Amino acid sequence: MLCAYFLQAEMMISREKRLLILLIEAGLPNPEFDAGSRALIDFIDIIKSGSGPESPNVHFLSMGHNSWGRESDLLERNVQIHAPQIEFLSTDGQGIWLDAIAPDIVVISRPEPAIRWLSTVKGRKANKLGTKFFYYGHDIHYQRLGQQLGFNSHPALERKQRFYKVAEHAIWDCFSVVIYGSKTECNHVNKIFPNKAVYLPLYITREKTRHPQMAANVKNTVPVMLWVGGAHHAPNRDGLSWLIKEIFSRIDASLVLSVVGNWPVEFRQGIDYQPSKGNHEVRWLAQLEQSQLENAYQTCDFAVATLRFGAGVKGKVFEAIARKCPVITTPIGAQGLEHLDWPELFLRHASAQAVAESLECLLKIQPRTQFENELQSMQSVLIHESKLAPLVWSALICSNRDFIAGILRESC
Repeated sequence: MLCAYFLQAEMMISREKRLLILLIEAGLPNPEFDAGSRALIDFIDIIKSGSGPESPNVHFLSMGHNSWGRESDLLERNVQIHAPQIEFLSTDGQGIWLDAIAPDIVVISRPEPAIRWLSTVKGRKANKLGTKFFYYGHDIHYQRLGQQLGFNSHPALERKQRFYKVAEHAIWDCFSVVIYGSKTECNHVNKIFPNKAVYLPLYITREKTRHPQMAANVKNTVPVMLWVGGAHHAPNRDGLSWLIKEIFSRIDASLVLSVVGNWPVEFRQGIDYQPSKGNHEVRWLAQLEQSQLENAYQTCDFAVATLRFGAGVKGKVFEAIARKCPVITTPIGAQGLEHLDWPELFLRHASAQAVAESLECLLKIQPRTQFENELQSMQSVLIHESKLAPLVWSALICSNRDFIAGILRESC
């Protein structure tokens, strides 16, 4: 059946000219730094593979500068990069620049850039100038902030949450298509603005990650848990601190926690973890290159994502499953991947005691062997969804929502 959808998609776009697609983002991506960047690069690959027989001309506009961004991943994909300009501060300047680029489709990623272009998008739609505007949300920010308020109630955070709720509703209302990588988030948007949001898998299970050369039985002297994610993201700061300060004290078994990501010395000192029994060790591995990260996944006993708030698909959870690495996580960590239905490791409750008990059980077995069949099955589901993503994109650029519905029914 999937082959039929591929054929139909080719027929839909075979007569189209070579598309020019403009992607607007807050800054340059770096897939070795954060999950959002990895999702963005995967999205560009989806665009290129799902836009017709002739690869589209993709332009990338960075609306600002970040210290960790890099151009190499875009240049490898023949993406033309544009730097921020003073003209982008006005609607007139944005319009003149758009006329010069003349994109067929504009995809704006994340709320901040979308807010800055909102007046231009509204004006172009009102004047029916032809360009399609898609919003690529990554996650629903005001939901994430609302969850955070449950653990850190603060007036400034409350104001921020209210601001994003108004802003994201305005964005959803204005753009022709809203894209999220979680069916839960799409359902939320569509309850407010019917038929506006489309589910598109944001991460790709690549050929090189399908059958990694992992040892059948990882044999560490002391079980090794892997945490992936840096301190720049608030859910990571909370989740790792909660794991080390509140969950470890409830675990009797010996363990090693390997932490990947940028974690400032102040944060490490703030945790000030002193295991009472001396049988827990935290290893700070810093930011790793991709090959080093692959090795970390291969040599750990299992991964952990003890997230108490956050929204959308979590890259660290997806990444582990795509590599057939067991991963224990909370209901928040499993968002967008609930259909994989893994009750042993996708926990129903996020209490410190429940997580500690589950970790204690994992530390006494060999999780890779115990869950080998489940891991293989879930990896296959992710591979299948990765094949569907270009088809969904093909339907989006042809404004064929019935076709999208058929694809998604086929994936269920």
